[in-house]
Amino acid sequence: MSAALLAALAATTAVITASPAAALDAGDDAIRAKYAELGATGPANGPLGPINPTADGGKFAEFAKWGTMVAITWRSDVGAHWFSGAIRARWVDAGGADKWGHAAIDQEATTGGFGAAVRYTSDISVYYSPSTGAKALFGPVRGKYWQLGSVTGIAGFPITDVQPDPAVAGGEFADFQNVMLSIYSSPATGAHWLSGAIRNRFRFHGSAALGLPTSDQFATAGADGNYVLFGPSRAIIYGPQTGAWLVADEFLDHLRALGDVADNGLPKNERTPLEQRPTGSYQHFQFATITASPETGVHSVAFQLRGEWWARGGYVVEGLPISEEVFTDTGPDPVGNPTFTLSQSFENDFIECRYLYEVATDTLFYNCDRFAAASTAESGAAGLKPVPAGQIPPALAGRL
Repeated sequence: MSAALLAALAATTAVITASPAAALDAGDDAIRAKYAELGATGPANGPLGPINPTADGGKFAEFAKWGTMVAITWRSDVGAHWFSGAIRARWVDAGGADKWGHAAIDQEATTGGFGAAVRYTSDISVYYSPSTGAKALFGPVRGKYWQLGSVTGIAGFPITDVQPDPAVAGGEFADFQNVMLSIYSSPATGAHWLSGAIRNRFRFHGSAALGLPTSDQFATAGADGNYVLFGPSRAIIYGPQTGAWLVADEFLDHLRALGDVADNGLPKNERTPLEQRPTGSYQHFQFATITASPETGVHSVAFQLRGEWWARGGYVVEGLPISEEVFTDTGPDPVGNPTFTLSQSFENDFIECRYLYEVATDTLFYNCDRFAAASTAESGAAGLKPVPAGQIPPALAGRL
């Protein structure tokens, strides 16, 4: 055998036999280098413990510093990174590298200096603060959390891990420290957040009944409130003066058809059976009431018409509405003030409210008394009452 061939074989043998040791040494060296890097800051490191192999070809070691235990993990694709304290304890409790993998970054102080966070190769992130402990986030819940600004956003730190919602296929959620905020997610709905009274009302009904949110929490248009959708036919709507209530099915459809909360106000209760009419139900809003029964269908009565309906005994005396309100322009009064009527039919009666807009004072007057003069055009403003601020019916608002 030639000298050249012998030399080539020797070189190949050296590579084959040296490669595993070189790989092992690379992990050891990286962990020792990270250990030395940490030793240059703060209090002295305790002795570095044994460097242990992991099932995926990585390594880890631990030592004491800052009055707690620090772990350094290494894997060839991410390098060596450290994490400590409660975050390390969660990693150990979860099963270490076999379950969560290796640290993909060094542990970082969160903005503001109140906590810490680290991300693992399993794509799990752990967030820690003294008041919330170390909690694990991952998947779409974590993605929505990042959209909300992570620890410096409206949610703050997580106070639970991501947990399954057994009532929904693939459902999961996590709770956060600020404004009673939670993020819910499922493959069918995506990840969405809700908070405060809306979250409490959702949990009162439960995900088995409502499903998971299909929208984030948004401000209501034209009213001081917020809402979250649960599919196309359910919404929980909140106002600081009214609370959080579910509006669903044909009541939600009717609300939307009649101008939504901008025209009808926010809900003040949930759909409720009528005490003296078991087949009927109702839901109050700030300016309107929606009613339903098999005999009458779904209708609403609003503003001054509703007030007169109630004054005459409501559904017990007048029956339920069987139509929507009807607007009529009754022309100007003798001095040129515009006049109008709004009328509505009920099972047992017909109610008409007469309106006069007094141009000189920029005031809208009304009267729904059935014994009042036949028209505002004949009576003028005499005997009429001013419509309270914020109580002008939408059918009239654009005509004044």
